Amino acid sequence: YATGHRKGVDAQGCGPGMWINSELIHFAIRNGFRVAMNGMLFATGNWKSYMVRLHRESCEMMGEKCATTMVVLLSPALLVSYPCLDEIFEGLENKMEFIVLRCDHISSSTKEWWPLPDKKRRDMKQRHAFMLKRKTVVDFLAQENTIPPPGETILTAPS
Repeated sequence: YATGHRKGVDAQGCGPGMWINSELIHFAIRNGFRVAMNGMLFATGNWKSYMVRLHRESCEMMGEKCATTMVVLLSPALLVSYPCLDEIFEGLENKMEFIVLRCDHISSSTKEWWPLPDKKRRDMKQRHAFMLKRKTVVDFLAQENTIPPPGETILTAPS
């Protein structure tokens, strides 16, 4: 998830995405699902520890369980969060199952999703690596069915 931090409203690192994420975790636990891991469990600056848990081979080498399902909270904040791009890409690379929840209305123009960062524009190798990763994730999300379908969000859809 991406927090969607609102300047002057939310504490640093917080936002509506964090609230939705928390609600989903509580819902899953109340309904008997195990939630073994979540990006919120890792302290700021320890994001790479979370990424290791998405990589099946690393988990096997450590004797740890690897994440098997990723819930993506589709929102405008997600589509500009480079860490979220990396997480989704890692999940795709490791053949995870995905549940994509539409949390907000998003641009249908995929050109606006994860723009090429200025620092990656200068180096051709970095630029190509970024664009290949971005293409994989954008192609996946653009064709993936969401809950609810376009036109509604999990906050506006009738129950």
